[in-house]
Amino acid sequence: MSEQRFETWPGIEVDPGTFASHVEALRRSGGARPEHLAELSLAHAAARGDAAGLPAFDKHILQEVLPSVRRVDASEDFLDEVRQVLRARLLVGQDGAPPRIAGYTGRGPLAPRCSSGARRSRCASGAWSSPPGTPSRTRRSTHPRWA
Repeated sequence: MSEQRFETWPGIEVDPGTFASHVEALRRSGGARPEHLAELSLAHAAARGDAAGLPAFDKHILQEVLPSVRRVDASEDFLDEVRQVLRARLLVGQDGAPPRIAGYTGRGPLAPRCSSGARRSRCASGAWSSPPGTPSRTRRSTHPRWA
């Protein structure tokens, strides 16, 4: 397996044996494509709460998501809120389940997966909101630009 994944994210500490097992399991199901191994190692580290993985996730992945969010509302308060919602949605496990970022398979780029999470997220500001239980395809935004 390429050492590129570790060179791409300096300071991230991923157990090579654990990561290799993870990659092998994903490859059996069509994941862990070579061109996405660096992102897969970042997701793997972030899912485990690696101290260097979380800032790298913010800097390299969330920054790619923000341009689409800025089209809705470019205020720093709104962008900070979206960052926080995405961090919680992707990096925090719920009800004993692993964080959603752990489900990244390396079949495609990581940032678009996170971007779709941003579009589906419900922000406290009401930019993305719908009644509980409303299917995502029928949700209506309360943000003035999307209403």
